[in-house]
Amino acid sequence: MKGGDEMDNVTAQFRQANQTQHLWTAKDIVVVAVSTGVDSMVLLSLFQSLPESERPHLVVAHVNHKLRAASDDEEAFLKTYLAERNIPLFVGTWSPEQHPKQGIEAAARAFRYEFFAEVMAQTQATLLATAHQKNEQVETGLMRMAAGHSFTSSLQIPWRRQFGHGQLIRPLLNISKLDLRQFAKRNHIPSFEDATNQELTATRNRFRQQIIPLLIEENPQFIADFANSLTMQAAVNDYVLTQATAMLVEVAGSVTKVLSQSLPAALLLKQAFAQVQPSVSVTMAAWQNAAHGLQVGPAQADYPLTANWILRRRYDQFDFLETEKKRTGTRRQEQTMVPLNKWTQLTGDTVVGAFDAQATVVIQPAWHSAHLTVEKAQLPLMIRTAQPDDRLALKGGGHQTVQRIWINQRVTREQRDQQLLVVGADGTPLWLVGQRVAATSPIDSTHQLVEICINFGQGAKHG
Repeated sequence: MKGGDEMDNVTAQFRQANQTQHLWTAKDIVVVAVSTGVDSMVLLSLFQSLPESERPHLVVAHVNHKLRAASDDEEAFLKTYLAERNIPLFVGTWSPEQHPKQGIEAAARAFRYEFFAEVMAQTQATLLATAHQKNEQVETGLMRMAAGHSFTSSLQIPWRRQFGHGQLIRPLLNISKLDLRQFAKRNHIPSFEDATNQELTATRNRFRQQIIPLLIEENPQFIADFANSLTMQAAVNDYVLTQATAMLVEVAGSVTKVLSQSLPAALLLKQAFAQVQPSVSVTMAAWQNAAHGLQVGPAQADYPLTANWILRRRYDQFDFLETEKKRTGTRRQEQTMVPLNKWTQLTGDTVVGAFDAQATVVIQPAWHSAHLTVEKAQLPLMIRTAQPDDRLALKGGGHQTVQRIWINQRVTREQRDQQLLVVGADGTPLWLVGQRVAATSPIDSTHQLVEICINFGQGAKHG
């Protein structure tokens, strides 16, 4: 291919990216992030070469990381280069005393982007342009797949995203590294090579220097083919997620319905979570585990998603909850005495009252109440938290445990923790509040009728 054709091809792709992705206009102020590497130097040159009707106002931001001896030379070169072209330059210096002992790559990136945001604010720019190109698009896709990202996650670097008070744009994503190098060579664009790009300590460098070359040996068109596949994957993913969102309206937190849809349950759960916590990343393995648990697991279970989030199933309903610190010790065993013919406060707004036949009580619809036939020796009544092994007498003989009643009534674990039980003074369970009254003897000379009421709100009315 001839030099002119090469140049025109790269320039055409650059301009086409703006036309199709609507990245900038001539009215914009664009901060161009320039490291002096070949990619960013070509990006700057392409912006400069645009016709006036398409060319935005340019500002360059450069960070001297002070990590290499050549850093100062690169800064000095860029100052001269931009002064000759009347392009404003802002330099951020990451001094050695700011360098952490560990995680230096992540820390350097954080410093860079914080500085870029400051430059945007200073210059009133609305756009930051970076030189990410097609090879880095492929590297990122492979790295995300290797890290366990599913095909319903974004494997691509997006053309644009929100950044600071504006947006970050990446106009070179459809241009390969080879094309950029050839463009720079033919147009005599100077650049510096960062020697640390050859080091294998960084994950991206291992993919770039070791893994991708092997894939190119298998398929010389791998970069172009895989980049196209990522674009197709993104389109298919958008369609699938649109379908999933529509299905979730019908699912409405139902285990039965989420398992009966045509799309995999793991995908639907993932999308349901994304609607409430879009910034929290969950591995596909965790979603598969949760979906499997809904299919074959118990009616009540918690499935871990991250260190801080769980999927909670309670019979046919599921929800997402932030995890809390596990409670230690045993369930509370304190008992509260319930004397006859008066109201007794339990906790907060909850009051309980026991009344004999002579008392008049105006029962409110929201109250829980029951008629108990008790022996006089069982007075005063007591109320406490129910235990799974508490046993209530059944008509016709025998007993049933509270645990079995809970299971039959599909009482959730959270409700069980708050379950109240009325017992006699001798400890005999008489009323599992809101669930079941124990079988008792008929009224006679040794038994009396007691009406017991519980109001979980304020404003108890009684006579």
